[in-house]
Amino acid sequence: MEYIFQDRLNSGQIDNISNEMEDEKIWEEYANICMHEEFFNATQILYDAYIGKFPHPEAVVMHIEFTAQNSKSIAVFESDIKANLIRLITSGMPENTLIKRLFDYQLNGEDFPDAKDNIWQYKKTATEGDKLVFEIISSSYWFHDFKYVEA
Repeated sequence: MEYIFQDRLNSGQIDNISNEMEDEKIWEEYANICMHEEFFNATQILYDAYIGKFPHPEAVVMHIEFTAQNSKSIAVFESDIKANLIRLITSGMPENTLIKRLFDYQLNGEDFPDAKDNIWQYKKTATEGDKLVFEIISSSYWFHDFKYVEA
């Protein structure tokens, strides 16, 4: 923990979190979401090393294919990609989903500073005309309701 979080957490916080990690999903529950991916990675290592003594970290890997109505619509993915991916994905999710309730203002506004922490990793895997394909990795905490989306 000290290696991962260095000067971002003090020794008291590290001691506290180390004890909580045995029972709680810190990668979902820690107040500062910019650390969620790192907590996920640390918990995965501990889960593997201690053969299940820690909670099993859960993430989602989504392969999302978008087809734009016209080529100008694809331009939205030239900047602020994570925010635009989240906005597009959540547009089809149930209204009561957690990410919509917590980030409603950002989802509907111009700025979405927390998007960088909601989507941990992404990569564009294909571009064909008006079609884009992305692979997205994030916490299942934010996107588990995506399973209810009908394409």
